[in-house]
Amino acid sequence: MPSAFSLNISGYDTRHGKWQDRIGQVRAAIDHLDADVVVLQGVAYDRRINIKNQAEQLAEILTDYSFSHYEPMSTTGGVTESLAVLSKVAPSDVFVHRLSRRPEVTDTDRVLMHAAFSFADGRAFNVFNVNLSPVYEQAFDNIRDLMLYVNAFELPGLIIGDFNRPHNSPLMANMREGGWSDAYTTLLPNDDGYTFESPNPTVRRTQAWVKGIEPKKARVIMSETNDIRMSGHRGLYISWE
Repeated sequence: MPSAFSLNISGYDTRHGKWQDRIGQVRAAIDHLDADVVVLQGVAYDRRINIKNQAEQLAEILTDYSFSHYEPMSTTGGVTESLAVLSKVAPSDVFVHRLSRRPEVTDTDRVLMHAAFSFADGRAFNVFNVNLSPVYEQAFDNIRDLMLYVNAFELPGLIIGDFNRPHNSPLMANMREGGWSDAYTTLLPNDDGYTFESPNPTVRRTQAWVKGIEPKKARVIMSETNDIRMSGHRGLYISWE
């Protein structure tokens, strides 16, 4: 049964602990969940701190994850933040699709990362890693662009990541109209499943939307020791058939 884990690691933000401490919490969660695919948002590259980006640093200490891919998205003050994917089996392809940006909106450049997996026994699925805009109008465009891209693929799919919107936002109607369903709500309709902001989250920003696959398990994941947390976000784990 395939599975995925999503987490926005908040770059080198120190509000929930220094990265050299938080990385241990992230590693512990990934090791425990043993997901086939890990998608990350807020992955930073800052050569003043480390010559490797944060996904590469995680891949070094996660021996089961032989594949990692990081795609620079936007750079501010010498720090690049973007998306990354780690997986136990290398995807057949990884594509990066740039999302449109309104010139009048103050926001970073945003992309979606598409990892396509196919296996010798004929199984195949797509994982789309996203980190959408917090600006309402720009998020509307992001979801429009997202639907145009993902609905071009007939294989079963999972859209997962930080939507920067509540799961019950009116904008999510565009997802449902595209034939996608919120896996967490489907499985746990009476559970809020809040993911942001730790330690007292009040909104579910990290979400998993499925099409052509049947979700079997969904969990919000927290890892914390002595006020050191994975990030300001809680992670989301999902498995499916």
